[in-house]
Amino acid sequence: FLDRDADSEGLEYWKDKIENKGYSKEQIFYHFSFSTEFQKRSVKYKVTPFNQDDKLKAFISRFYSLILQRDSDDEGMNFWYQKLKNKESTPKDIAEFFFFSDEMKNKNLLDEDFVKIAYRTFFDREADDEGLSFWSEKIGQKGKEWVIEAMMESDEFSKITAELFDENQFVFPLSPPENLRYSIQDNIIQISWDSVADAEAYKLYKAIDSNNSLDAKIIYQGKELSYSDTDISNGKFFKYYVTSVDYNAKQSAFSDPITVILQKTPSGRIILKSGQTKSFLTYDDGYYQKGGEIDYTRDDKTGIVTDHTTGLMWQDNTKDGGDSFVQNEAQSYCENLVLGGYDDWRLPNIEELENSAIYQYAEGWRYTLSPIFKHADSWKFWTTTKYIPGGSSHWVVCFGQGFAHVYKDSEVFHARCVRGPKQHLTEPVFTRDDKKEVVSEEATKLMWQDNSAARSYTSTWEGAINYCENLKFAGFEDWRLPNEKELFFIADRTKSYPAVYSSFKNTTTSFYWSSTTYQRFNDEGWRVGYAVGRLEHAKKTQNAYVRCVRDMK
Repeated sequence: FLDRDADSEGLEYWKDKIENKGYSKEQIFYHFSFSTEFQKRSVKYKVTPFNQDDKLKAFISRFYSLILQRDSDDEGMNFWYQKLKNKESTPKDIAEFFFFSDEMKNKNLLDEDFVKIAYRTFFDREADDEGLSFWSEKIGQKGKEWVIEAMMESDEFSKITAELFDENQFVFPLSPPENLRYSIQDNIIQISWDSVADAEAYKLYKAIDSNNSLDAKIIYQGKELSYSDTDISNGKFFKYYVTSVDYNAKQSAFSDPITVILQKTPSGRIILKSGQTKSFLTYDDGYYQKGGEIDYTRDDKTGIVTDHTTGLMWQDNTKDGGDSFVQNEAQSYCENLVLGGYDDWRLPNIEELENSAIYQYAEGWRYTLSPIFKHADSWKFWTTTKYIPGGSSHWVVCFGQGFAHVYKDSEVFHARCVRGPKQHLTEPVFTRDDKKEVVSEEATKLMWQDNSAARSYTSTWEGAINYCENLKFAGFEDWRLPNEKELFFIADRTKSYPAVYSSFKNTTTSFYWSSTTYQRFNDEGWRVGYAVGRLEHAKKTQNAYVRCVRDMK
C-alpha cells in the first residue's frame, strides 16, 4: 500500500492490533486502504481508491468482525448497505442492532467480555483495567443498553465514523422532539410531543411488540403535534418514536421512545398454567397443561415484565433479587418504588407471586420463573399475606425450587414488586351443590369433588392420577387430578386447620396430591397441605389425600 518498509513503531502497532486487540487481517487491509498516504499514491498512479460504497461496506464489516466475530453474509451486508446508503439508518442504529441481536445474546457473554468487545468496537482499542471495571459496574447498575448508548456518544466512535463517511452525511439538522407522551381512552392511544424550532413537519414511528427502533414504521407525517392511533388491536405493547423534519426534508434523530403496554383487567381471578410441558405419566399435569396462557413481554429499557393474561406488571430491573429486607422493609421498598414512570408498585400477595412461578425445569435454567425475567434469583421472596395461626410471620415463595412456606418477619429475603389489578384480595366466588357434593367456581370454570372420599381416600401419586381418571361421580366421567396451582388456589390463608374456602365441606388438614412433578427430581411430586395452605414436594411413593377436579363446559 505505502511503497515503503514498515517503521518499527508502526510494525508493532499493527501487530498488536491483530495479536491482542482482535483485529482480523481484513480489517488491517481496510485501515491501510483508507489511509491518507494510500489515497495520495492512488491519485499519483491514476488508480481509483475505494469509493463511498466500499467505505460503507467496510464499516458494516467492522461490526460482523468485532461483535459477532465472523465474516459478513451477503444478505446481511446488502441489507445494511442499503440502509446506510439511503440514509435510513445511522452508524449508531447498526451498532445497537448488532450488540442486541439474537446472535450476540446467544453467546451468553460475561459482562467483562461484553465490555471488551464494546471497547474494540467504539474505542478501537483494548479495555484497560480501570475502564473494564467501570463499564462492567455500569452494566450491573443501568444495563447493557445504557452502556452501549454512552459509548456510542464517545469522541473515539465519532472519529471512526468521520473517517469512513462524508463529514456531513450523518449530521442531523434539527433536534428530535422532546416530552413524548400518551393517553388512552376508548381504545385510542393519543400521542403528543413538544414543538421543535424551524421544524416543517414531524414523523411518528411505531413498533409493535418490539424494542428495536429498526422495526418501527411511519404512521403519521404532518405539522400537528399529536396523533390519535386507533390501530391497537394487533399487539400487546407499542413503542413510539417521533422525528422533526426541516425544509430540506431531512429528519432529525429519533426522539426518546415511549412504550404503551395494553393491560387487561380480568373480571375474576385467573390461574395460570404451571408451565410443565413434559408428561411423566399419562394424564398428569404435562399431559393436560390446564390453565391460563403464560404470555409475557419484557421492556428491556425499563426492566418491566408484563403478564398479558392477568394484567399484572412485574419489576425486573437490576435491583430485583439484589437487595434483601425484613418483611416490613420489603413492603416499604415496593411502596416507594418508582419504575418505568409508575409509582403504584406494591409487594405481591401469595397468590400473585405463586401464579408467576413456572414448574418446568429447562436445561441451563434452574429457576421456577420464566426465562424472560433477566434478574431471576433462586432465593426466597416476601409476600403481603400474613400467617394466620399467629406470630409475626408472612408467606414466602422460593424461586429456586418453587415451594411456598411461612417465615418469621425478621428473616431477610428479596422483594419482587408488582402493579396492576388485585385479583386475590377478596374471596373467590365458589358455589356448592349439596346434592351432587361438588364445588364450582365460575371464574376458573373448575368443578371440584367434595364428597366424603375427598377426606378419606389416600394414594400414591400414580394412584391418585389413575383414581381421578377412572372416577365416575356427580354424573360426570371427565375428572382429573388437579395441577399444583389449581390445588394451591382453593386454600384460604385467612383461615387455618383447615385453610380452605368455606364452600368445601370435606377437607382434612393433611396434604393432597397434585398432578405436577417436581421439576428437578422426577420421583417427587408437588402437594398442598390444608393445615395452613403450604406447598411442598415429596416422594411420589408416599400416600396423600386425593381431590379430583373437572373443567366445566
